[in-house]
Amino acid sequence: MQIRLFILICAFFSPIVVAQPIAYPDRSVRIVIPFPAGGPPDILARAMVEPFREKFRQALVIDNRPGASGNVGSEIVARAAPDGHHLLITPDTVITVNPHVMTKSGFNATRDLLPLTLLTRISQMLLCHSSVPAKNVRELVALAGTGSLNYASGGAGAPNHLAMELFLFHAGAKMRHIPYKGAAPVLQDLLAGHVHCAFLGTPAVIAHIKSGRINAIAISSAIRSPMAPNVPTVAETGFKDYDVTFYQVLAAPRSLAEPVKWSLAAFANEVLANPELQERVLTPMDHARVGGSPTDAANTLAEISAKWEKAVKRIGLTFE
Repeated sequence: MQIRLFILICAFFSPIVVAQPIAYPDRSVRIVIPFPAGGPPDILARAMVEPFREKFRQALVIDNRPGASGNVGSEIVARAAPDGHHLLITPDTVITVNPHVMTKSGFNATRDLLPLTLLTRISQMLLCHSSVPAKNVRELVALAGTGSLNYASGGAGAPNHLAMELFLFHAGAKMRHIPYKGAAPVLQDLLAGHVHCAFLGTPAVIAHIKSGRINAIAISSAIRSPMAPNVPTVAETGFKDYDVTFYQVLAAPRSLAEPVKWSLAAFANEVLANPELQERVLTPMDHARVGGSPTDAANTLAEISAKWEKAVKRIGLTFE
């Protein structure tokens, strides 16, 4: 009789034990940015610090860990305990491109990271120094065919590197690649005329376009930039299959608990929906809010990854 009573008591209380909510977070949360401070992922993370403290009553600590086209910082998060206390904001290229082009990496972001939501959508602008006698895509392609041009990027595997290589592939043209460490020195040398062309974010270059120091040739995405509505997309100029749209992704270690996963996704969507944040942060960066669920993010990134896998094979793009 005593044994039966004990079993009944256990059966009665066990659902209550299982249903107890996960205490999250129980300490400060580190959000890793795998690129230098001041870039779009860093700006987005800093915009989340105060809302995170208000919602979760814990600090959100930003940790910039650049290197290896985003793999250094991303791997730190992937190897961390999957308890939600290590997060990542990164361009989607870490997940959608790096696994296909990194020849000597034991880390695979597609396998080791869990996308929580897509934060924003961004494009890049194709630019040339004013000394380059090309004012549109057709003229640039013709000039590139002479082998006289070079282009700069923020480094191997950076979004502007990928955007240009895919453009050159579609155009059947060639330019000499000059890699830099980040977008800031690219812009500096483009303005000085030390390099001929580059893909860069619109907000950083719009004033220089208006001054005539550099020329806007085209936009990388399938949608024109609200900041430069008169600049056509590459697709509009005759390369209809060209669409290089990048996303900023909030991610976590792969085995993150379900309640924490959905809680963080809901938080990020709530922050992004704030009109004040959109006006103060997203609009000046020329970013469009995306949002959505972890499932939405995973599906979109899988599609983009499949596209880049085919593209990098056609281009023959690999690096260490």
